Amino acid sequence: MNTLQFPFEIFTVAEVGEQIRLKDTEAAKRWCISNGVPVYKLSNRDYVYKLDLHFALSKPFILNLQKTNPLNWKEVLREITSDVSLYNYFLLKLDEPRNNKAFTEVLPSNSKEQDLLNSLLS
Repeated sequence: MNTLQFPFEIFTVAEVGEQIRLKDTEAAKRWCISNGVPVYKLSNRDYVYKLDLHFALSKPFILNLQKTNPLNWKEVLREITSDVSLYNYFLLKLDEPRNNKAFTEVLPSNSKEQDLLNSLLS
């Protein structure tokens, strides 16, 4: 159990080992490094962020989802991901756009921008 409060939940490398069924903390640390999970040091203890671990564990599933559902994998992922922040983090790590909403209103700041806006809207 973590005694310090962080804005993001953390796991010690030993806790990661429990999650991935490795008893040796050095083996768990090597697994983290080889799977792209950054390992940080705090007070002589190695730890990782829960988000990074979740992504590393989910990445093979997500890549398979992309391959088997190339047109709607994002919608499927959004539906099965526990929260929006985790979904957005997954998209960020995959270099995918996270927000496809356009601006709802454009406010020109001078007459030149107003002319450009008028020409684009006509």
